Amino acid sequence: MTSLARAVAGEASLTDVGALAWMMIRNVVPCASMALFVNDDGQDAVEVRFAAGAHAIALRRVRKPRGAGVSGWVSASLLNADPALDMGLEPAVLSAPLCSALAVPLTHDGSCVGVLALYASAPNAFSEDQLRTLELLAPSLGASIASVGAAAEPQVAAVAGARRQSAADLRLVRR
Repeated sequence: MTSLARAVAGEASLTDVGALAWMMIRNVVPCASMALFVNDDGQDAVEVRFAAGAHAIALRRVRKPRGAGVSGWVSASLLNADPALDMGLEPAVLSAPLCSALAVPLTHDGSCVGVLALYASAPNAFSEDQLRTLELLAPSLGASIASVGAAAEPQVAAVAGARRQSAADLRLVRR
């Protein structure tokens, strides 16, 4: 509920956005896992910034160059793709195997800001109707991710500036 309270107050973090999405989506589109991939433009890659469900710990370590894996090259929605392309391992060997993936691009102002990926343990687990449902949700989720990213940029810049100042202060003290 704290995620919802922060979102309503306009103070949601990416974790809040992901947690709310997971709570809603898994009731509409049954799945074993969910991952939110967010663009890292500086590294020309996508990385998981939120994961939930089965194998969430393994998913949180996934980072793909643009053009690699399901989430690295999705510019159109993908239905029942192979999860191994994202996870970098054979999902069938996991204790609860993942056999299909559904990936939807998240856009804001004409740019792809990330990818929503759902994973299921059954082959061909996702339907066209479920894909369309996520495509309807994708613009709102993309706008949420973009606003969280925009809100975080000034904080990151402020922290970097404070670190540079602290380093300069330390150099003055050592002399």
